Amino acid sequence: MPDLMVGTTRLTYDLSGEQGPCVVFLNGIAMSVGHWKPMIQALGGSYRCLRHDFRGQTLSDKPEGPYSFGLHARDLVALMDFLGIEKAHIVGTSYGSEVGMAFAADFPERCLSLAVIDGVSELDPVLRAAVESWKATALTDPVAFYKTLLPWTYSSAYLAANAATLKAREEAMRSFPRIWFEGFTALCDAFFDIDLTPRLKDIRCPSLVLVGEKDHCPGDSRSQALRPGGLGPRRRHRIARAGSPGAQGFSARSAIMTESFVTVMGLSIHYQAAGEGRPLVYVHGNTGSSLWFSKVMEVPGFKTYAMDLPNFGRSDPMPGPVEIGRYADYVKGFIDALGLGSPLVVAHSLGGAVAQALAVSHPESFSAIVLVDSSSPKGLQTPKDRHPLIEAMRQDKAFLAKALAGTVPTLKDSGFFQRLVDEAARMAAPAWIGNAEALSVFDVSARTRSFSKPLLVLWGRSDYIVTEAMARQTAEAYPNAELQILEGVGHSVIVEDPERFLGILTRFAAGSP
Repeated sequence: MPDLMVGTTRLTYDLSGEQGPCVVFLNGIAMSVGHWKPMIQALGGSYRCLRHDFRGQTLSDKPEGPYSFGLHARDLVALMDFLGIEKAHIVGTSYGSEVGMAFAADFPERCLSLAVIDGVSELDPVLRAAVESWKATALTDPVAFYKTLLPWTYSSAYLAANAATLKAREEAMRSFPRIWFEGFTALCDAFFDIDLTPRLKDIRCPSLVLVGEKDHCPGDSRSQALRPGGLGPRRRHRIARAGSPGAQGFSARSAIMTESFVTVMGLSIHYQAAGEGRPLVYVHGNTGSSLWFSKVMEVPGFKTYAMDLPNFGRSDPMPGPVEIGRYADYVKGFIDALGLGSPLVVAHSLGGAVAQALAVSHPESFSAIVLVDSSSPKGLQTPKDRHPLIEAMRQDKAFLAKALAGTVPTLKDSGFFQRLVDEAARMAAPAWIGNAEALSVFDVSARTRSFSKPLLVLWGRSDYIVTEAMARQTAEAYPNAELQILEGVGHSVIVEDPERFLGILTRFAAGSP
């Protein structure tokens, strides 16, 4: 995702859609941008949708505090100014609703409407005690910290119906880096100075207040915005059974994409996950990240995991030499750390070499493999006289964009393409030439017969990096492989034609163990 520097603080944001009024979604305190995905899907492309992680949250910088809701509001103004957004509809949930009220009061000319979801305008003793308990446990005991959040976040019905899912999230908290918890505690401090009630009269835009019937937030704290003389032209709705499964009217379980970190061989590895069911692991290619799979995360019957390899995206740099086999070790470590058993693995480009390296050394690691425009078992040669061009890509984002455009020749979404470019620029410096050299010496052709499980090779007819001969060589090397040639796409069907890819993947998965 792209970033914006506000002073010395980097804010990560996402702007989707190219037409219509802008809707800004503001996170709850422990949320990240991915949680809003079902809302954006529900809008059906009729709006431009802006999301960002506040300073202190998962994907943005976490400078020392103090933070305030007014500061977050000013950060939003800077982001809107940068993106050329004059006015927007503001939708905030919980912590984000306090930011939304501060924004609407401080910058009324920028606010078309305001939706406040389970927000408060002042801090009462019960809520203060809750925030203090979050702070007290966040830096000392991640599991206890998570448990303190649950009764404030979910209804009893949801807790009972989703015990296994919540237990898995509890375990995932153990691997979050300390800086995540430090950012969270800084966000908590904003509550202690909240005093929005006197400012509510300054909010003149049409306003909608939503309150969950099962919300445990104290009634006095959340009711201030609902009183006469509070928010200007307003509607109040009480949402029955909010927090219980299905209350939102769509399948959020399969649509929500979560972002997390896990420690693998001493490195913090970032990943995204979505859905429920059998495990499916995506492995990205060179200059890539988990973002490349964001359009194909919802696979029926599967829980999908898209990791950032070390050296890429938001994962730590990999110390030591850049080698395909070492990337493969981290993929195996990732699978083991999350207890995924033998997942179906889908690997793109350089990721295909990584998957093959692991498959021939540990065939039990995968149930089946899909290789998308992958290097062959004999690697991919990059002449050394091309290395200066690679270095130029690292140093010049405009040149990088021209190079990446060739890998997605039929992609029409310019906004998404710019996000791919921004993610590519994150790659660790040693990996730029290091990846090319690693692919040049990669060769597992003598061991491919050891992997006899189902393997599907996909190759786009317009791929200028991997040749048809290389794709056929890959399919012929494995005893239980098939090749599909895809007309009308290039090196990256996963972003060029995601619906087509999902259809192929679903049919292949139905026949794999």
